Amino acid sequence: MSISNGPEPTPSDAASSFQAFQSNRLTLGLALALSFGVGAYYASTYEPVTVAVVEPPVRIAPPDMRIPIAPPTESRAMANTRVDAAPLSSPTADRMVANLDRFEFDLAAIRDGAALVPRVLVDTVPVDLGSIEIVEDRKREFIRMMLPMVLVVNEKIEADRERVADLRQALEADRPVSMRERAWLEDQFVEYGVPSDDFDALLTRMDIAPPSLALAQAAIESGWGSSRFAREGNALFGQWTTEEYEGIVPASREEGKTHKIRAFDAPSDSVESYIRNLNTHRAYREFRAMRADMRARGAAIDSMRLAETLIDYSEKGPVYVDLVKSVIGVNDLRDLDKARLAPGRPLPRRSNA
Repeated sequence: MSISNGPEPTPSDAASSFQAFQSNRLTLGLALALSFGVGAYYASTYEPVTVAVVEPPVRIAPPDMRIPIAPPTESRAMANTRVDAAPLSSPTADRMVANLDRFEFDLAAIRDGAALVPRVLVDTVPVDLGSIEIVEDRKREFIRMMLPMVLVVNEKIEADRERVADLRQALEADRPVSMRERAWLEDQFVEYGVPSDDFDALLTRMDIAPPSLALAQAAIESGWGSSRFAREGNALFGQWTTEEYEGIVPASREEGKTHKIRAFDAPSDSVESYIRNLNTHRAYREFRAMRADMRARGAAIDSMRLAETLIDYSEKGPVYVDLVKSVIGVNDLRDLDKARLAPGRPLPRRSNA
């Protein structure tokens, strides 16, 4: 489905019925949240939920209260640029940690720029990730789970941007372009909801999310991977869906309401959806404009500044923005904005057994 096909989803009146969160509760609990894991505090105070109308067959993302989100689809273009990465079985936290260790996933070395990020995609959020008792250990494992997903999705987007730029140059120079390439390009205009041949508008939307921003929002929305929506539906960023599609019913849903939290086949689908939402929904135009300006000036894509544009991402408005910035800062997540994926398909370290 394209954003340009039919009306954009409008906020559900269910959003106005959300009463569980109170600003004073967040204010009083903020220091506790930052000390013991902000997501854990959030998870204890409300069930995160985001509004979205999502069509059936695509693997995408879900949980917190905010503006509706346009659903992504997987087109020929997305299939043609699918990045090579190894799936990693992770039914439990111990299994996930052991598997990540086999790939010598050293987060401290990655932060220092001394190591690359293994191309491994955890296949499900471990059901007991929240049971890791030491908060810093739980945060580390959540970041190790999330970082490759964000980088893989970003890498695909970067590849698409390069392909668009090459095709634009060829078309403007009247060089021959195959029908397959023209079809792929048209897919991009449709999927990103911009007029055909408006390359500037397309490249403004087709762009990455800074890892630090994605990690912070996922931590908040999923309680560092411990929320019910994350455990049951690989839901990391908060999207609502209608009664027609697969999802998880919030415990706090009022009688007569039909919204659910969109469930996903894999957590990486949640990441892909999150970035697609930032890139296409009208609520994030300021986010895209600021990011494009950073690109044009040759500046780094600054997650702290971009976070300031997300006032409409959550019903909590500026309080939510401050929280996102706090999570980025307290956890030194900007160190990971320069993280790079290891080349090619990874090979696990051989066991000594």
